[in-house]
Amino acid sequence: MQQMRRLISSKPKFRFFSTATVSREDWCNWAQLRYEPTKAHTQNPPVQLRTLQNGLKLVSYPALSPTASLSLIVHSGTRKENFQTIGTTQFLKHFSFKDNLLKYGLQIVRDLEAVGGTMTTVASREALTYHLEGTNRQSFIDVAVQTLRSVVVPEFREWTMKLVHKSLKQEAEENQSDPIVSLLDGVHREAFRNQGLGNPLAIPSYAAYNVDVPDLVEYSTDNFVASNATLVGRGIDLESLISIGHDLYLTKGNSDHHPNTYSSEYVGGEIRLPSSKTDTHLLFVHEGASLKDLKSQISSHVLQNVLGSGSQWTLESFPGTGTSGRLSRQLLESHPWILRAAAINQVYYDTGLFGVYVQAKSGHAAELTSGVSSVIRRLNDLSDAEVSRAKALTKGNFLRSVENSSDYLAEFLGRWGTLDKAFSPGDYVKEIDNISRSDISEFVKKFLEKKPTVGIVGDVWGVPKF
Repeated sequence: MQQMRRLISSKPKFRFFSTATVSREDWCNWAQLRYEPTKAHTQNPPVQLRTLQNGLKLVSYPALSPTASLSLIVHSGTRKENFQTIGTTQFLKHFSFKDNLLKYGLQIVRDLEAVGGTMTTVASREALTYHLEGTNRQSFIDVAVQTLRSVVVPEFREWTMKLVHKSLKQEAEENQSDPIVSLLDGVHREAFRNQGLGNPLAIPSYAAYNVDVPDLVEYSTDNFVASNATLVGRGIDLESLISIGHDLYLTKGNSDHHPNTYSSEYVGGEIRLPSSKTDTHLLFVHEGASLKDLKSQISSHVLQNVLGSGSQWTLESFPGTGTSGRLSRQLLESHPWILRAAAINQVYYDTGLFGVYVQAKSGHAAELTSGVSSVIRRLNDLSDAEVSRAKALTKGNFLRSVENSSDYLAEFLGRWGTLDKAFSPGDYVKEIDNISRSDISEFVKKFLEKKPTVGIVGDVWGVPKF
């Protein structure tokens, strides 16, 4: 007890605060210095492009952090598949961490973990992307190059095929029970009927065992070539990237792999999948913007933020969530049976899809479809305040994605690299600032002229024909 009293009564030799006062001017000067952005973030770092003799495109972008990433984008997405090879892209994605001609699967994982690196593989309708990220030390870059060199020469062994078949079968069963996956693939199938973009992204159940070793060998041999790939390095200078490009040992290939060779034309149509086991899911889209049309592409992103997104659980206007957009104000607030709504914007190389997705309770299919159609038709009536707010949201969402996700940045740089454009995030933000209300109105007028594509799952009673 006496020891405790001594500790309480003893005066500390130091304190964790100061009794001195600070003037408002000194405080403001300190705060400005403390939160002033560094020059690296306020400047617009240049993007460097180069195409090697074998056709491999290189994109180099400086890093604003002590990390580096290396991404190999192989332009062999599901749009290049046909009926016999549907599911091949998903097969190759699953083989990323499996044994290949140069490394065992376990060795790939251990080598990356030893240098603090990570690897992800993303399959989309237009590309198969291998993305590696780690520190900007040479040890990571060396391992990343070895990993990319190994994954582009997959080996389809019998026991590995059985494992992948099993995984894909389980994935197909999960996709079949997911109404949103069925709706997205169904709308693409109708919008781009009998064309590449109409192929399913999620592997269907009939294709889980449809692809065999000869199909995979032929597909990978034709597509894993230099003329069909883009190598993106963030935090890796161009000279080093050129050396890495040569070390990948990709064959030259031919010019038939250019995206123009696999172009898809928007058609439009309807798909109705009646079901009593789920809510009503509606996807109402028109032909959207393409990557090649920069002004229309940015207009579509701004328009997406004009519509916004929301649900009955987030009707309060939380800043930055999009719940103060038109979908919340014109659909959710007046129709409590609508559970959630969101603007959809898919941008592809030569075309796109733009529209609205809505989930609602059963029994309101006709009213739901009419309401969504009305919201889309009224998009040609925009105020300056709406456009200004949507542009600010577009810039904020884009810059956050670039800052927080290196694979998003790699995809952004790689897509523009395909068009031989050195387009940096700073350049893109400037283009957003240059978009006017008349540009957006022109985009709305253009996509409303085309026939819509309507997909609905669940209660389909009373939905009119479009």
